Amino acid sequence: MREEQAQAPVFLFLLLAIAAAARFLLQISQMPPYAGLDEIYHVARLAFVREAGRNPRSNEPSIPIYLERSIRQESGQQPAFGVIGDRWPEVVASGARPAAVVPAELDRRPGSLTNYEAQHPSLYYTLAAYAAARGRSDLSDLRAWRLFSLPFAVIAALAIGWIGWRTSGRAGILAAAVFVTLPTWTTIVAKASNDALACALMAIAFAISHAAPRRRAGWILEGLAWAAALAGKLYAWPLSAVLPFLWWKQKAPRARWISVMSIGAAGFALTVFDLYHRTGNPLGLFAFDRVADAAKPVATDWATAFKTIVLTFAWTSGPHWNALTATGLALFMLPLIVLAVIGVIRTPRSSLAIVWVTALLFAFAQSVKFAAYLRSARVAGLSLPAGGKEGWYWYTLAPVFAGVLLAVILRKRWIAVAFVAWVLLWDVMLTENALFRDYRGVTSPAARSALVRWGSSGRVGADMAIGPWSGGAIALRGIHVLALIAIVSLPQKERKAAG
Repeated sequence: MREEQAQAPVFLFLLLAIAAAARFLLQISQMPPYAGLDEIYHVARLAFVREAGRNPRSNEPSIPIYLERSIRQESGQQPAFGVIGDRWPEVVASGARPAAVVPAELDRRPGSLTNYEAQHPSLYYTLAAYAAARGRSDLSDLRAWRLFSLPFAVIAALAIGWIGWRTSGRAGILAAAVFVTLPTWTTIVAKASNDALACALMAIAFAISHAAPRRRAGWILEGLAWAAALAGKLYAWPLSAVLPFLWWKQKAPRARWISVMSIGAAGFALTVFDLYHRTGNPLGLFAFDRVADAAKPVATDWATAFKTIVLTFAWTSGPHWNALTATGLALFMLPLIVLAVIGVIRTPRSSLAIVWVTALLFAFAQSVKFAAYLRSARVAGLSLPAGGKEGWYWYTLAPVFAGVLLAVILRKRWIAVAFVAWVLLWDVMLTENALFRDYRGVTSPAARSALVRWGSSGRVGADMAIGPWSGGAIALRGIHVLALIAIVSLPQKERKAAG
């Protein structure tokens, strides 16, 4: 293991970076305005921070007027895919098109709406707001903030690949390349939001801990990395809880425990203070705010909540909820289940324990979050909670699931080739033939296909992409596919997993 670690396959990491960058750029290039899930609310917070010089409180109006008009879907305003949702095909058919607008100074001021994205830690918004100077228009601002996420998304892929390389050699780099090809992972990181930075910080922090640094300088770096990860987004907190188990497994010296926990605790305390100061509760999430007891408890729609978790784990397609059909879900999930079984059988117990502990801790955290949202929903008289049922959050555990488990699975050449082919097939089918058609406004729930719930309506679509490089989709996809094929084609060495 030490010999192979000393000869890092730089060329393979370069191919991984190329594959990841091309795939993420493909996604960014084709997206209409504010199509990245809750993107318009992330942009609203960024715009507020840039203008006000501080992060907003959760109870203060902080959405700029020009973005508020798009959220309200007022006539003549920028069409916001993530807000319009099911009516997007109608909006496209009506002739509405993205057009660069320079907001008046008065329109950059906050309107009357509060922003639920104020519940997140401030690190990303402070960095991104000042990293991108005010653009020439609202669309240039959006492009700049999307591109700000790109290097962090690539860094996350490289860090995952490095973990995988330590675990299983070159097969681990392939595992990272395959994982970042999954369309749900791309949806998470390729947009203007705090996810790309948060995922990169988590991957870097776990990579350092996985390497088991032996000197004090390494312990300080490990502590700083985890402090930054904890300040990135709340879904890093369950992963950090794995550290004591990992240190025990590595027989880490007490000095390392003390160093990392001290630095990490300091960063954690600052993050909690910021959240409490701005939102009124130490977790920030409005679901944990104090609420009155419900006068008439409402029955929870458990079936829909569970279905949402499963469907958004399989594929996060955006506000259309153009989810997989039962047939599509079975075809997508069956190979994953088979691979998971193979992974459990082939992965050494020491590495498999990390996977199980991580999964259990994250499942517990998600259950607590769901319970909090469920309480808020019942008070509001709703049968379905507003949050806590997002299956895509499990993809943030890529440093463990891809870097440890999948890296071991793909050591067998035939499995690697078959899995790459399977992932590419699904990525092309879902992205090119479903998601990008959604973006062009040519899909409809009335034309359900065998795989997705929104099939082609037969309408002539429109180019709603705002780029950059919206005309380079074929080239970007070609680069991504060729880089992935090159990684799987190069020889892979079989060896024992790293401890």
